Amino acid sequence: MNLSRLVFRSLSHYRRASLGLLAGAALATAILTGALAVGDSVRHSLRRQALLRIGRSTLALSSQGTFFREALASELEQELSSTVAPMVVLPAAVTNSEGDLRAGGASALGVDAGFWKLGPDGETGPKLGEGEAAISEALAQELKLSRGDELVVRVDKPSLLSRDAPLST
Repeated sequence: MNLSRLVFRSLSHYRRASLGLLAGAALATAILTGALAVGDSVRHSLRRQALLRIGRSTLALSSQGTFFREALASELEQELSSTVAPMVVLPAAVTNSEGDLRAGGASALGVDAGFWKLGPDGETGPKLGEGEAAISEALAQELKLSRGDELVVRVDKPSLLSRDAPLST
């Protein structure tokens, strides 16, 4: 008996087990290939969304509760030879003018014209007058607002003292 005949007889004798093993290996390969393809697609989509959100910005300087001088932005712009946009970010609660719909956990951004230059297109932002604000589509849908509607934005008044100061020892 030679080797090829031995292999053939072994496969024919254990054909059910061999077919099960082959089917299991094929199924596992298909599942792993599909998972890798989906994972790669999700990773690409998330990266694309992140890059669209940050626009042309490359650095961010956060003060965690304290403020910088506004002149620091122009000093950094000259030093870095790049567009710098000062921004104030405060936690906010937003309600529609009737007060029946509320969105907590929002952020109120105080920006100047330089902020809009950091967008992906580098274009100017919306022309806002006194007492006007631009809001995201998601917030407008949540509060059922349309262009020209009034809204109420509540932010904590910034202070040099922590709000937890009375609770500390």
